[in-house]
Amino acid sequence: MGSLLHRRKAFRGFSPLDVSGLEVWLDASDSSTITESSGAVSQWDDKSGSGNHVTQATSDNQPTTNSLTLNGLNVIDFDGVDDRLINSGFTTSLGNTFTIFTVLAQTGAGTDTYFDGTTVSTRCQLFHSGGNVGIYFGSADILETGGSFSNSAHLYRVVGSSTDEFFRDDVSIASGNAGFQSFSNLT
Repeated sequence: MGSLLHRRKAFRGFSPLDVSGLEVWLDASDSSTITESSGAVSQWDDKSGSGNHVTQATSDNQPTTNSLTLNGLNVIDFDGVDDRLINSGFTTSLGNTFTIFTVLAQTGAGTDTYFDGTTVSTRCQLFHSGGNVGIYFGSADILETGGSFSNSAHLYRVVGSSTDEFFRDDVSIASGNAGFQSFSNLT
């Protein structure tokens, strides 16, 4: 990783470990954190120090590594159908103050979920469907925006505070007060 894009400036030497309260850091560019066989990923280790690794024992549902890059760095490639990595023991109480960052590119115009809590009442789900990208908080609270499909990589950021805000490439695309409290089971 090594840098953070914020307000269109690169801060060299930044590490997510510099952030207090970091709970999960999955870094596809660090091959030492990826357990794979012939490119199929069975485990992706959490670099936060919290031990929140994600795994997939079913070979047909394992994403691949070393097949795609972004800016010369390895990415994990999910098939958009049934590939997923899971930590069913993950739970956190984020309260109303939290930030989630993810960099992703969707290569097809279908419906995909990028991260999710598997328990509907305590999830924080980033999804793309029919040209919309959005966030579910819990079972019904949604921050969503319309837009045309793009297969370019984007930095998504969700900031929870008194007003929750959803950013794409450092531009606010939705806001509201979802009142998100907890997150169980990381998928």
